[in-house]
Amino acid sequence: MIWKLYPLLICLLHPTLVSVTVFSRHGERTALNPLNFFNKSDDPAPGHLTNLGMKQHHHLGNLVREHYLSLPDSSTNTNSFFNFSYSSSSTYFRASPFPRTIQSAAAQAMGLFPKGTSTGGEGDDTDPFHTIPIQSEHYDEEALFAANHICPYSLAKKAAYLNSSDHTAFVEEFTPLFTKCSQLKEGMTITASNFAELADEMERKFSHKELLDENEIALFSELDAAKQKLWSNYNLNNDSKWNMNQIGLLFGEIFFKNPVADLNSYKSKIAKSSQSANAEQPSQSYIPLRIYVGHDFNLWNILRVLQVDQKHLPYFASAFLVELHVDDKQIPFVKLFSIEKIDCDSDTPLKDLLIPIQPPSCPVDCPLSTLQSTFKNISFTGTVTTDFLTNQCGLTLSLPPTKQVKYKGGSTYTVYPLLAVFGMLVTAECWIIFLSFMEKRKKIKAAGFVKLESTDLDSS
Repeated sequence: MIWKLYPLLICLLHPTLVSVTVFSRHGERTALNPLNFFNKSDDPAPGHLTNLGMKQHHHLGNLVREHYLSLPDSSTNTNSFFNFSYSSSSTYFRASPFPRTIQSAAAQAMGLFPKGTSTGGEGDDTDPFHTIPIQSEHYDEEALFAANHICPYSLAKKAAYLNSSDHTAFVEEFTPLFTKCSQLKEGMTITASNFAELADEMERKFSHKELLDENEIALFSELDAAKQKLWSNYNLNNDSKWNMNQIGLLFGEIFFKNPVADLNSYKSKIAKSSQSANAEQPSQSYIPLRIYVGHDFNLWNILRVLQVDQKHLPYFASAFLVELHVDDKQIPFVKLFSIEKIDCDSDTPLKDLLIPIQPPSCPVDCPLSTLQSTFKNISFTGTVTTDFLTNQCGLTLSLPPTKQVKYKGGSTYTVYPLLAVFGMLVTAECWIIFLSFMEKRKKIKAAGFVKLESTDLDSS
């Protein structure tokens, strides 16, 4: 009987990996408003994921799979922390509401769970690709990745900045840079409104191994610095409400809601592995791997709040990882990492790409409680619809819509039954009219047949 307690004893004696969260930027895309500084003949529509972008996320998925497949799962005394086969109850995918992020998540899913890893086992070519659900909300309702595009407070603050003397000073500071960039190609004009597009196309040139010349490399670095300064200007005075609207829900999910659910599920998993096969098993699902795919400003804001020194903006398919562990005393702690760049042609394993992140007031192995205390003021854990969008975001929600006339009569307990009776009466009346019409039609047909028959006899 002692052997049944072996997984539990192992977990009590050694730190255990409980769950992993991977947040990445989408893969390479075409420019949103192309300047044609760099493009390829097979490029898709503006703003869409390219073939290289798909390959970057497929490679990222492979790296994550190989790394965590090699880690033992001491909670169940198995050889791998990561499930070999896909299961909707153990892996969660979420993407922002854009084709490039949804396609990136799909490509990463294929890297994580390649063909032959469903039911037939690895190497089984008859096993088809899996249907892997990727959660994504409508643009007008998406608040997890950033609510600034729907929050009146954030929209007003951004508009105020763009009309401020601070923005005027920004434009004046970087106008010489924009002028130099305009000379890179005949007919191209770079301004404060489109310089980010040029930076994206320069990054694409890097990604495709087509090295920029020395002048372009210097300009690319300056454009990157300009974009970082512009984004930093939106965060003047470290406005906590602005921070909340940008990453509040994301931090609340990654550092508060998910860890609580994961730790509870982990305890159930330990209990389950210690019970006999005939005992009642816990029904609580366990999701050890969560994949989020968003944008550069998501990743930049996460690293900014974590006070990571960012020498450049997040590259395509760069990522942020959160590992949730429990130590030998069953106290949860987290390890944070960043992945600077994904090179599809490199054989470098994930462990050599992970750059440790040390949050403020935290050791490298940061106790979960310390991390939560540090970011409590900008992490939102309440109800999204009622608490966040109305109270925090400043969005007015009215149901039914204000243009719709509200019924001010009796209660729904009276109105709904009356409407049901009215509907049944209308339906019955329609049937009566229909049957009466059919009966008259039948009589007319019969009368016409008799008349026709008598006429035929007279003519004969």
